[in-house]
Amino acid sequence: MRLGLAAALLLGFTCGPAPIRVVEPAPDELVPANDLRFEARVPARFDPLTIEVAIDGVGVLAALGLVPPFVDAGGVVMVGATPVLASELTLDTSLVPPFVVTGRLVGLPQGQHGFEVEAIDPPAVDPTVVARTFHHAGPFSNPVAALPAAIQNGVPVAIPSGGSLANASLADPLAGPPVSAAGSGEARSGIVPAAEALIQ
Repeated sequence: MRLGLAAALLLGFTCGPAPIRVVEPAPDELVPANDLRFEARVPARFDPLTIEVAIDGVGVLAALGLVPPFVDAGGVVMVGATPVLASELTLDTSLVPPFVVTGRLVGLPQGQHGFEVEAIDPPAVDPTVVARTFHHAGPFSNPVAALPAAIQNGVPVAIPSGGSLANASLADPLAGPPVSAAGSGEARSGIVPAAEALIQ
C-alpha cells in the first residue's frame, strides 16, 4: 500500500500538471510560404475565456474581439505596420478538453517572428505563457527558376522567372559546364559548383 502511494506521488511529481502545448509552428520552424498555420492545446484546468494567441506581441483573438466559443472566424490584424489576414480561427469550448485553438495567418513579412499562447490557470491571476519563434523565408518560385542559369541539352541557358527546365544535367559533384551568372554582368568559365548559384 505504501509502495503504491509512493509510486503515485512520484508519478505526480515527475509528470506534473499537463502544460499548454503548441503543436505548430514547431520551434524555430522555417515557414517557406507566407502562410502560417497554428495549433495549440490548452488543458481543462485553464480558463478558456483567457486563452490568447499572439504574434509578435499582438494578441490576435483580442484584436478581433473574439470570445470563445468561435469557429472559422477571421479578420485583419495589424502587426506593427503590416496588415495580417487571420482566418480559420477556431476555439470550440463545447468540446471535451483540452481546448484546441487553431488558425491561419497570412501576410507576415519575411524574417523571424514570435508566437505565443497564453491562458490563466485559476486561482493564479497571471497568465501562463508558452512562446517560440519561427522564421518566414518568403515565397520561392519554381526551384529551378531560382538558379540564375542552367544547362539544357549541354548548352548554358538562362532561365526566366517562373520558367521550367527539361533535359537538364549537372556534372559530378554538384557542378556543371560553364554557367552565366544572370544579372551580374560577369561570365564564369570552367566548372562552377551548383552551390554557388545565386538564389533570387
